[in-house]
Amino acid sequence: MALTKFIKALVAHYKNEPAIVLWQGENEPFVEWFGTCPNVDRSFVEKEVALVHALDTRGVMSTDSGELGWWYREGQLGDYFGTTLYQVVWNERFGYMHYYFFRPLIYRIKALVAFINPRHALIAELQAESWFPNGNKNITLAEQKLSMNTEQLLANVELARRTGFGAAYLWGSEYWYWLKGQGDDSMWKAVKSLIP
Repeated sequence: MALTKFIKALVAHYKNEPAIVLWQGENEPFVEWFGTCPNVDRSFVEKEVALVHALDTRGVMSTDSGELGWWYREGQLGDYFGTTLYQVVWNERFGYMHYYFFRPLIYRIKALVAFINPRHALIAELQAESWFPNGNKNITLAEQKLSMNTEQLLANVELARRTGFGAAYLWGSEYWYWLKGQGDDSMWKAVKSLIP
C-alpha cells in the first residue's frame, strides 16, 4: 500500500529529529462537514496509529475540532489528543462569528466527558492568524484584523493557558511572517513577547 510506504519513509526520515515530540495521525479525521475531504473510516486511522507506534517510541496525537467536535472517537485513537481553539471565524451566512461562549471550562468538561486525560490533551491549533472569508487571499489588512490582531492573539493565548491542557501550538507563523513583509510587524512582535 502506497500510504504505508509513505508513512514508513516519513518516520524514518524524521525519526532522529529532536524537534519532533509527537506524531499526528491524520488531522481531524472524522470532520466531514468542512472542506472537501473524503470520509475516513476508524480502522484506517487505527492502522496508521499502530504503524507509527511500531516505527517509533514517541506518542501519536489524534485531533478534532475544538468548537464543533465531540472528541470521543478521536480521543480514543492516540496517546495524546489535540484540539483546535478558534475564537473568530467567518461563516457565509452570518459573517464573522465570535466563539466567546467557548470558555476554558468547556474544554475541560469536553475532555472529561470524552475520557481524555487533561495531561494528554493539547491545543494543536491555536488561532493566531486571520480567517479569510471563502479562502479569499485578497482582503484588505483592515478586514484581516477583524478576525486576528495582537489583542485577539494575546486573548487566545490566555484562553488556551486557562484550559489547563499540556501545550498550545500557535497556528499562523507564515501569516505573521507575511504581515512583517507588508510592513506590519505587530503580530511578529506579539509572538516574540510570548517566548520565554
